[in-house]
Amino acid sequence: MEIEVRVTPKKAQLLKIFLEAPDQPRYGFELMQLTGQPSGTAYPILAELERGGWITSSQEDIDPSKAGRPRRRVYVLTCEGYLAARQALEDLSETFRPLPPRSHEAAVECPSQFLRSWRPVLHPGRAGSGRDHARGRDLHHL
Repeated sequence: MEIEVRVTPKKAQLLKIFLEAPDQPRYGFELMQLTGQPSGTAYPILAELERGGWITSSQEDIDPSKAGRPRRRVYVLTCEGYLAARQALEDLSETFRPLPPRSHEAAVECPSQFLRSWRPVLHPGRAGSGRDHARGRDLHHL
């Protein structure tokens, strides 16, 4: 049974690797190394992608006694997964792409210049206390 897959940034990391070489089989440990994701993140995502029909998996075809190691699970992107992953990454990229400055706004040359001019608004009635009471943090370091 295929399920709907909602692509998150962590899933997008894995999908990007599959899309870089769509016909190349991948191993879970390899994907963990390439993304920096721990097994507790990567393997549940791979299982969800498989349930969604975006990838398939199978056991490596080796003789464990001759190879001196257990069989590894091999993950391969499906045709449907390829198309869905490309669209999902495009949508995700569009979601996180910053909007261009409006024509009447000056473009900020250096983000640090903008950040230096930012000052937090202190909680009304407590001005000058040096504490942002709405967020419960000290502002003396700013």
